[in-house]
Amino acid sequence: MYRETTKIEKFKYESWFIYYMSPEYSETDTSEVKKSKYNAAIAQLYRLDNLRKDAHNHARSIMYIKWNEDLDRYWLELVSDTAQVERKKIKQINEKLAKVFLYVNGEKLRKELPKLYAKLILAQKELLMEKEEILATLQNTQGKGTAYEDPDEDDFE
Repeated sequence: MYRETTKIEKFKYESWFIYYMSPEYSETDTSEVKKSKYNAAIAQLYRLDNLRKDAHNHARSIMYIKWNEDLDRYWLELVSDTAQVERKKIKQINEKLAKVFLYVNGEKLRKELPKLYAKLILAQKELLMEKEEILATLQNTQGKGTAYEDPDEDDFE
């Protein structure tokens, strides 16, 4: 009797076929670990640059929620090589921003208490600037930014 293969069975078969038919597969030597001769460093630098540009444009356009989202994506690119101290700083800023965003996004506050609204907008902007400054410094510290120093290079020509 004929039965249809499920998607899972088909996937398992295709995966098996691709793995065992690939030129890297060897039944005799399975101890060798294959490593790519290329890494994702250049791709990450492009992503970081694009996120910095987006963050800059959103900051200039006073689109603070999008600016914060850009900085969050920027943070996620850097977090894997980050010490606990920086993680704590970013977490504290995010907690403060969450409180400010909660009040700033209310239309009622803007109409009824414009001075308070202006103070909250300013606080929001300052927190985002602080967050961006920490991320830029972190990027340079990790050697993925604009400041680069080669310890093997001397200053003599």
